[in-house]
Amino acid sequence: MEQSAKQPIPHSLFWGTVSAITSIIFTLVVYMINKHYLVSFVVGSVSIILAILFPILAVVFFRKENNGVLSFKEGFIISFVVLAFAAMINSIFQYVLYNVIDPGLVQMILDETIRKSTELMEKFGSSQEDIDKTIESLQEQDISFTPKRLMSNYMLNLLFGAFLSLVISAILRKKPTNSDYTS
Repeated sequence: MEQSAKQPIPHSLFWGTVSAITSIIFTLVVYMINKHYLVSFVVGSVSIILAILFPILAVVFFRKENNGVLSFKEGFIISFVVLAFAAMINSIFQYVLYNVIDPGLVQMILDETIRKSTELMEKFGSSQEDIDKTIESLQEQDISFTPKRLMSNYMLNLLFGAFLSLVISAILRKKPTNSDYTS
């Protein structure tokens, strides 16, 4: 198998950087508009869509620049490096946001999560006992943004990233056609 003309790692680091910067700008814009929106379903959904979009774009553009050819291995490496690099940059940003820029943000997010959970449970007719148990469970969770916790979250992101990269690569891989060998 021929080596690709374009190297996947620099390509991936570029797209990982674009992904991280986009995510950070999105988070900061939401934070500046109203930091309570950081807990919203819509903002969470957009964040997930952005996280999935950039590795796909990276693989698609790499394949296009490689005469429409992409091996499974190249697709996996590209999408995984994009996700891993973006997650690393975002972890650093989260540490700075929650520990330097706005240390009170962690408590606000917990309070908002409790409020929204209570509203949802009441809406679905949950008993007060179940609501109280849920609130107690939420209050007992470690929601700090310490380096140890961020590293743990990063490792989970890598696991999710590996799975997502397998899917992206399986869908977007493209073997060379016979005409690619004759030209």
